[in-house]
Amino acid sequence: MSKISNFSIDTTLMSSGEVSRTFTVKGKVGAKFFIVALQDATLKYYNFETDTFDLGHAPKSNLSITLNSNVFKGQLTFPDGAGNYVVKLLTTAGTLVKNGSSVISKTIEKQGTAATITFSPATVNTANYSTFPTSTSQGSITDASKISYKWTINNASTDAGGFGLKHVDITGVDQAYGKGVLALNPESYFYIQATKAIVTNGMGDGVDSFSVSVADTTGISIGMELFYHKTTVTPVTSSGAAVTGCVIIGIDKDSGKITFSKEVAFEDGETMTLRAYGTKAMYFASGVKFDFSEISVFSELLVKTVRAGGSGTTINLTDTHGISGGNTISYVGLGVDNSSANSVNVVTPDCPDPSDGTLDNDGQITVQLSQTLTQGTLLTFKGCFKEVVIKGEVKVDSHPTSDTTINLDLDKILTPGVSGS
Repeated sequence: MSKISNFSIDTTLMSSGEVSRTFTVKGKVGAKFFIVALQDATLKYYNFETDTFDLGHAPKSNLSITLNSNVFKGQLTFPDGAGNYVVKLLTTAGTLVKNGSSVISKTIEKQGTAATITFSPATVNTANYSTFPTSTSQGSITDASKISYKWTINNASTDAGGFGLKHVDITGVDQAYGKGVLALNPESYFYIQATKAIVTNGMGDGVDSFSVSVADTTGISIGMELFYHKTTVTPVTSSGAAVTGCVIIGIDKDSGKITFSKEVAFEDGETMTLRAYGTKAMYFASGVKFDFSEISVFSELLVKTVRAGGSGTTINLTDTHGISGGNTISYVGLGVDNSSANSVNVVTPDCPDPSDGTLDNDGQITVQLSQTLTQGTLLTFKGCFKEVVIKGEVKVDSHPTSDTTINLDLDKILTPGVSGS
């Protein structure tokens, strides 16, 4: 009795374009078998003469082999587009596979369309920003790419949110002038976000618990951070104590159970928000490997014009867009007295209307030190900006199986200014 000891072919997901896969058969010399390949849920069989999948089974659909050595290698070519394929080895009389059966079957899935990766800034402070730019890359799972991004981030031009953008105190960036290169690991600023509705908290609704169950666990991975434990509420215990650094440490895909590193007052039916920061966690969540270059930050100094001259701690300006109050920023200009503490205290906003750019002509700031300034004087403000340019580069080793969004966490780089009132 002749035997087939092994039949192997790469069964990992194939990309959307035409793909060739080599198969290998190992066995005893004289072993007889044939190979047949078909597209699942269709009547298409592989034609070994034309290397195409054709309708109907014909003699050309069987590759009949008698081993004249211990190893036989062949190749199959799979066409563009999605599909599930089945490749079978069937032995003929007098030959068996090593487990005593006569059939070895392999299933291979093929990606349908190329997936798109969208890179974009993101923030929880949406009222303080205008629309964000994006950069995209499209490709199959085996495609690599390089994305160079240069994003202009604008402060919202509204009286409610137009109090400027300030830089978080991070190494490498001058807070006063808003220029530099982030010296910290740039990958820690990017994340993939997922939301999951809680089915049940095993300990009870609203009770502190290490685990919850969800309907499905796709798109999440071990190491993801619990950002919100319900809607937009940051994680807390039942007593209201803040929970930081809570990450996923276990996932049971069969039961939908997610286990976390810390106890949180999870509530039944609420939606959690989870984030995967860094290349490793993002790889586990999406299956894609990234390499991020350093992030460069550039900000133009903010210059405003005195609308009406006068003396005192109130200065009238043509507009206040980008100026922050709260005694955190300074300013200079012709005739400005900075002999002692002289930060901007309160901003009475007047920003150009986003719909037509008009002004109310009532914008002003109050400052710590009395000033005597004339109309038309230019004032330069340090430490707040209405426009920030962020640029860098991302190398993608392969694309995901489905569309994926990668966000740059602006809240780790910028913080919105305030009125100070």
